[in-house]
Amino acid sequence: DSLTFLITELLYRVENRPPRTQWMVLGQFQHYVHWQRSEEYAKRSELDLKFWTERLKGELPTLDMPCRGKCLIKQRFIGSRVSLKISEEDKCRLLEVSRDENVSLYTMLLSAYQVLLYLYTDQDEFIIGSAHSLRNQPDLESIFGLMVQTLPLHCVIDPAMTVAEVIQKTRSVVAEAKDHPYFRFEKLVGALDIQGDESGSSMFQTMFHLRRGVSKALSSTKHLKVEEIHLSNGFVKCELEMTVIDEIDGLEVGLEYSSALFEKAFMEQFLSHFDKVCALVVKNLDTSLAELSLIKRDDYPSQIRGLKNIKRNYPLDRQPHEWFEKWASEIPNRSALVGTFGCITYGDLNSWANRLAWKLRGLGIEEDALVAIAMPRQAEMVVSILAIQ
Repeated sequence: DSLTFLITELLYRVENRPPRTQWMVLGQFQHYVHWQRSEEYAKRSELDLKFWTERLKGELPTLDMPCRGKCLIKQRFIGSRVSLKISEEDKCRLLEVSRDENVSLYTMLLSAYQVLLYLYTDQDEFIIGSAHSLRNQPDLESIFGLMVQTLPLHCVIDPAMTVAEVIQKTRSVVAEAKDHPYFRFEKLVGALDIQGDESGSSMFQTMFHLRRGVSKALSSTKHLKVEEIHLSNGFVKCELEMTVIDEIDGLEVGLEYSSALFEKAFMEQFLSHFDKVCALVVKNLDTSLAELSLIKRDDYPSQIRGLKNIKRNYPLDRQPHEWFEKWASEIPNRSALVGTFGCITYGDLNSWANRLAWKLRGLGIEEDALVAIAMPRQAEMVVSILAIQ
């Protein structure tokens, strides 16, 4: 990219070595911009836009990660960063499996990221944004300028699929996307009629990238040690953005996240689980997603014992819904439910449950009647339980 090219040229001059390329950068970039305005590019762009519009038509999936709840759009893009290092040994294992499966390291890591999202959300469909370089010709490699397209990768998996099948399907998705990179992203947003709402939702809520690290790109320098320093400006492009940097001594994984939605400790756990999933993917190619777990089977008994050993004194003179009504009267403005649906106070939750209870009575539901509940685990389920009691 432009940054690596710039640093490389500067270091070559520090070492009094001849530059690798001629500094005809401005003229070259002007040629690139002129091509973008050509009729040839316009036709290609129209075809690629048609491809993406057809590919993403209909209701787009929304990533449903456990989070604090809704927040203002401005707050949603205030963020922070956590990181970890995948060892050189683990990186070599990933590369070895990548070669065996005939896929790139990028495809391998993107597959692991999908598996992680599946394990966290139980969703089988994602839109993952990913930066794709448009430097697809040798004469474009040494040009300064932004030549990147964001591709909305539509990933669909099935719990019955094996890890190897997920990798191969990801390979097809990535290859197809890279064949159609020439489109205006804002035109795609308009063609899909994507409307942002107060929660800040858009085409995708997470992004994934792999790029070459500076130390690897500059491995040919003789007497200089180069190290990247990652500075955060306090803002994020989306809710979750994972960037893997391919260094000589391993992989550095950085995760930028919306601090209004996620706790730092939760993001550190999420990142450590990505490292664990990478190891699972390497060792369990023939295992279905439904059989994968972030907790080892040998650890189940200790996990269960840990839960069972939590003892609390619980007063038995009232039913649970009676205690809830007591709390609703004493602390009506305190948060009772927090989730992707937002934040609901005790007072509002109690009022909602009471309205539903009277509605059920009006339909002829009497005391001690058996009422079945079949709905997703959202706020409505809690309201229904309270109303029936």
